[in-house]
Amino acid sequence: MKKILILTDFSDPAWNALFTALKLHEGRECQFFLLHTYEPGFAGVLSSRAKRRVGVLYDSLEAHTHDELDKIEDYLDVHHHEPQHYFRSVSLAEDLVEGIQKSVREEEIDLIVMGTKGAT
Repeated sequence: MKKILILTDFSDPAWNALFTALKLHEGRECQFFLLHTYEPGFAGVLSSRAKRRVGVLYDSLEAHTHDELDKIEDYLDVHHHEPQHYFRSVSLAEDLVEGIQKSVREEEIDLIVMGTKGAT
């Protein structure tokens, strides 16, 4: 079974990347991992005490992430009828690169798919 990591920030390019990956792997047995990472940019400069104070922010980001990943899974349940495709959502409170590395290592990912917008 092919293991595919799909990065999402819930944007239109991320949705397009998901749809493209699904289309390219029609008829193949695949495990898709939908990954979203969230790490506020300022978190690296905060003391541990200050990080505890912004725990509410992390809780909010986590809740938002789970809601958005649930929407993707709900959409796929209704509109995607490929019996050989399996999905798992992954939400990590980490830097994007660290989250990718962790997922690739732990899940033995074969392919990473992501969407982009523009030249940058």
